[in-house]
Amino acid sequence: MAHDAANDLALIKVETHPTAFASLRSGVRLGEGVAAFGFPLAGLLATSGNFTLGNVTAVAGLGDDTRILQISAPVQPGSSGGPLLDYSGNVVGVVEGKLNAITDK
Repeated sequence: MAHDAANDLALIKVETHPTAFASLRSGVRLGEGVAAFGFPLAGLLATSGNFTLGNVTAVAGLGDDTRILQISAPVQPGSSGGPLLDYSGNVVGVVEGKLNAITDK
């Protein structure tokens, strides 16, 4: 097992030998189409998962952190850990969180 505490990710070795697995891709582009898949709001939404489409809206996150992408694909609580895919099915990221909209009152 390998882990990265800073990015909250872990890689776990298993004894099975899958016939197929997702490819990883780096270098996502601003405006590129992406899809998010996860199991948000367990017990409320479908147990088969939730698939949403969007675009890369920024190639940096809070504090200009280039490890973080901003996307327009809607995600709900519980989607964390799900893959962010390009339109060819390559993993380009992992859904981590969602910022709530800031409103003026």
